[in-house]
Amino acid sequence: MGALQDHPARTSLSGFADEIISAYNTIQFALDVGDQNEDFGLALNAQSTLPDIAESSVSNDAKWYSVMASTTLRTVFETAFGLPSEFASLDIDEQLEIFKDKAEKRFGSDEVAQFLEPKKMEDLVKTFLLRSEMSDTMQSLTSSNTALMLLSGAVR
Repeated sequence: MGALQDHPARTSLSGFADEIISAYNTIQFALDVGDQNEDFGLALNAQSTLPDIAESSVSNDAKWYSVMASTTLRTVFETAFGLPSEFASLDIDEQLEIFKDKAEKRFGSDEVAQFLEPKKMEDLVKTFLLRSEMSDTMQSLTSSNTALMLLSGAVR
């Protein structure tokens, strides 16, 4: 019992409550933003969760597997890398190699830890948001073109 008394409870440490409130506010903000714009919510989530993976003491491959296991991070990276929806059906080890190859080509390194650098994180988020917006625009144009073709055919 003496060993437990040597270490105070974390709740009694200075700043503990502020730390919890700050973490809650950050998560709640991301959720609120995500309710308004899913892509912005995904980007905020990536900015808050990716550093934890990048800082972990596991191998780079294990970090990539953690990224792939996270639905939100996987979506951000797949979109930023321009990967098709069928990508997820590939063998997991093949997916790993593709993620690493795309990261190397796009960001200069296949290391997940590179996203601890603010510039690299910013580039990832910008690339994700741009590609996501382009995809949404293309889908919208395709839908508009289809509607226009149907309407013009109906007029004849």
